[in-house]
Amino acid sequence: MAAGIARVGDETVMKTAGWFWGFAMYVCLGCGPFRTLLADGPTLGLSLDALFDPRGGMWGTGREQFMNRFGGYGFRWLSSGTGNTALARNENLCLLSLSVVEADAVFGDSGLKEVGVLFYSRGDAGDVPAERFEDMVNVTEQRLTEWTGVRPSTVVDTLKTAGVSREARVWTCKGSQYKLEWSVSTGSRSRDSGGIRPEFLRLRCQPADSPDDFRSALKSVAASRGRSVSLAGLKGNVRVEENGDVFISNFPMVDQGKKGYCAAAVTERVMRYYGRELDQHDMAQLAGTSAQQGTDPRSMLQTLRSLGTAFGCKVMVHEEFTVNNFFRLVEKYNREAKQRGLDEIKLGNEIDVNTVFQKMDTDALRAARTKNQADMKNFVSKVDSYVRRGIPLAWSVVIGKVAENPPLEGFGGHLRLIIGQNARSGEILYTDSWGAGHELKRMKAADAWTITQGLYTIEPLRTTL
Repeated sequence: MAAGIARVGDETVMKTAGWFWGFAMYVCLGCGPFRTLLADGPTLGLSLDALFDPRGGMWGTGREQFMNRFGGYGFRWLSSGTGNTALARNENLCLLSLSVVEADAVFGDSGLKEVGVLFYSRGDAGDVPAERFEDMVNVTEQRLTEWTGVRPSTVVDTLKTAGVSREARVWTCKGSQYKLEWSVSTGSRSRDSGGIRPEFLRLRCQPADSPDDFRSALKSVAASRGRSVSLAGLKGNVRVEENGDVFISNFPMVDQGKKGYCAAAVTERVMRYYGRELDQHDMAQLAGTSAQQGTDPRSMLQTLRSLGTAFGCKVMVHEEFTVNNFFRLVEKYNREAKQRGLDEIKLGNEIDVNTVFQKMDTDALRAARTKNQADMKNFVSKVDSYVRRGIPLAWSVVIGKVAENPPLEGFGGHLRLIIGQNARSGEILYTDSWGAGHELKRMKAADAWTITQGLYTIEPLRTTL
C-alpha cells in the first residue's frame, strides 16, 4: 500500500503512516518469492555443515583462509575491505539440509570466533502459519540433536515484553556450543487469526570454551547489555579531517537486505553503537514492522519511548512529516512551478504521497525547499551539533528525487543515518544499512534538505550506558 492522505469532509488524515519511518520502496522492490522452509535435497547445493563442525575444527581460521574456502558461497565483508563480519545471502545455502536465509561469520584477533545462520525471518520470507513454523523448529531441533550427538538443554526465558514469546535450546559439545533461538508474536502484536505470528528462527555457534555461556538465561531485549559506553566517550568517536569532514567513525554496519526493515536496521545500528546487543529482527518484532511496508512510525516511536528507560535512551523529534507540513510544501512548490511554467500539483480528496513527490520537478522542489535559507541552516546546524557530540541522527527521506552515489533504484520513503557533515564543502555525510559500499556517503546540504521528511535522535539519558 502506498503512503497517502485522505480528506473526509473537513478532516484530513494519513491513510498510512509508513511513509516517514520506514516505507522503504527501494528495499522492497527486489523481494523474492517465499522460500521453502523445509527444502531438502538437490536444490540446496552449498552446505555449511563443515563451518558448524561440532569438533570445532574451524575456530581460529584466519580471514583470508576463510574467504578462500567459503568466498564462493557468497560471503562478503559487511564493511568495505576486510572487516570483522562476513555475510552471505545465497538461495543455495543450507545447513543439515535445511534451507538458510543468510549466514554470517564473525572474526576476532585470533580468527573465526562465531558463526550463525538465519533459517527463517518474517522480513525475508513473509508470514507463515504457526503450525508450519512449529514443524520447522521441531525438525531443526531433531537434526541438531542427531548431528551433535548430545541432547539439548532449555534456556530459561526471562524475556518480559508483552506480546513477545521467545524460546531457546542449547547443545554443548566438546569443541562447539550451539544456541537455537526462535520467537513469535502473540496477542495484539499478532495479525494472524490464530493469535500467533512467527518472527524468526536462528542458530548461533561458538567455541565450547567461549566466554559467552549459551546456557545463560534469555534476557529482556530492552535490558540486554554489551560493552559499557559513556556519554562523554561518544565524542571520542568523532573524526575531524583536513578536508573539513566531521563524522562519527567506526559506526556499526548491518545489512537489512531487500526487506523493508530500514527503521529496525537503523535502530539496531544505533543501539550497537551505544553498546546494546539488539538486532533488527528483535526491533522489527517489538515495533510491528512490515517486511513490505516498513515500520509504522507511531508504533516505532511508541516502542522506543516505552523502552526508553530500559535502554537508557530518549527519542527526540527534530523534523516531522505532518499533514500540514505536506500541504504547505505543495503550496510552495506550486508557486515555484508556476514561475517556471511547470504543471502545478492538484490535490484531490484522496492523495498518494509517493505519486505527488514523483510528479514534482526536482529543481523546482529544491528551490521551494531552500527558498527559506533559515530552515536549511537550522537543519545543518542541528546535524553539526549532534555529530560533534558523537550522536547519530535518524534521517527520514524520500529517495529517487536527487542523484546519489552509489546510484539507488526505486522511489519512496526510507530511513537512514546522518553521521557527519562538511561545512567547507556544504555536504551532509550519511550511511545506509545495506552493507559494504554504504558506510559513508555524501550529499550537498541543499539536496539533503530537499528530500528530508523527518529527523530524529535516540539519545542516552545517563552519562554511562
